[in-house]
Amino acid sequence: MDGSVEKIKSKIISDAKSKASEEIKSAKKEVENLKKQIDLEIKQEKAKINEQTKKQIKEEKQRIESSARLQIHREKLESQKRLIDEVFEKAMKKVQDIRQKNPSRYKKAIENLIKDSIDELGSNAKLVLSFSEKDRSIGKQLSKKFKASTDTSAQIDGGVIVGTKNGMFIVNNSFKTRLLRMSDDFRKEVAKILFKEK
Repeated sequence: MDGSVEKIKSKIISDAKSKASEEIKSAKKEVENLKKQIDLEIKQEKAKINEQTKKQIKEEKQRIESSARLQIHREKLESQKRLIDEVFEKAMKKVQDIRQKNPSRYKKAIENLIKDSIDELGSNAKLVLSFSEKDRSIGKQLSKKFKASTDTSAQIDGGVIVGTKNGMFIVNNSFKTRLLRMSDDFRKEVAKILFKEK
């Protein structure tokens, strides 16, 4: 019986080893499959994160570029405004210089402004010519020439304000107002010259 117990024992051990070997193989295979699944999920998650990161980077880049374009546009407009203000100041200074250094030219300029105003108001209108106190003598001379009333209390730096006697129509041809009306054209010209715009 010892022999048969040994055989049974040997058979049980052999079956146990075989079963253990199969279970180990199965477990190793399951571990390998699980490892592949985890690796795949990690790879997919990395790709997803990379895609999200790329998208965020792209959006941030677009935001920064947009902000930079806006800043450049603002600075460009500020430069244009500064230059136009300088042109405006120089033009006003030139008017004052002409008033002092070349009174006949100054008088002729105001006379032309009056003519422009009359063209707008009509030649038959009874007019009031308003000048600054500095232009009192020129104002009186030109009022006589155009057969108009004179007012020398206008708060202007030069030029003339022409109105109808009844006050219904007024053309402000002060130098400052004329320059302001032309400032849009100045802006376009400055932009063309400095910023090569069309």
